[in-house]
This record gives sequence, structure tokens and C-alpha cells, in this order.
Amino acid sequence: MQSLPLSFYSDEPVEEPLKLSLFTRIHEMESMVKELTGVTRLSPIQKTAWLNENEFFLQKVLDDFVEETPLQFDEEDMDTEVAKLLIEYTAALQDLMSVVQNIFHKPTKKRQRKSLR
Repeated sequence: MQSLPLSFYSDEPVEEPLKLSLFTRIHEMESMVKELTGVTRLSPIQKTAWLNENEFFLQKVLDDFVEETPLQFDEEDMDTEVAKLLIEYTAALQDLMSVVQNIFHKPTKKRQRKSLR
């Protein structure tokens, strides 16, 4: 019979290894970017309707990212793979914020320039 890890029997939370935590967060953000990119392509009226219907969902997603335990690591945790994951994490976070910003962006009407001829 295989025994369970000691952490299974503990009431204390178990920290995920840094690489797994980064990998998980990156893929969660990439998934959200894919889902929300479709919303950015909606017409302004459809986008407003989507926002009205999904305001709680979007707020929860943003709160979850803000409230997640900050990444904590020691110098010995840093290696080439962690450095690459941190770069991917930063890029995924930027992509997600860009998509969210695009959802809330209201297009401005372009002025037509008059010819001076």
C-alpha cells in the first residue's frame, strides 16, 4: 500500500514549488487572454452588453490575479529555467492587462482632415 505524502495529513498549507507556480500562472493567464481576445473583437454595443453581463466574472478574475500570493523566491531558487519562466510570466501578465484594457477602451471617432486645396 502506498502512503500519502506527509503534507496530506497536515493542516498547514503547502507551498507550490516556484517553477510549478510560475508555469501554472502563465497558462492561466494565456488561457484568459485567448478567451478575452474574442470580447475585444465585438462591436462597441456588443462589448458593452458583454461587460454588463460579465462584470462580476471579470472583476473576480482581476481580483484573483491581484490577491494571489506574491511570488516569493530565494536566491538559490534562481536558475536559467526560473529566469525564463519569469520572463514568460511578465509577458503573459502584460498580454492579459493589454486585453483587459482593450475591453474597456472606448473607440474615439476619427476626424477627417480637410484638404487645403
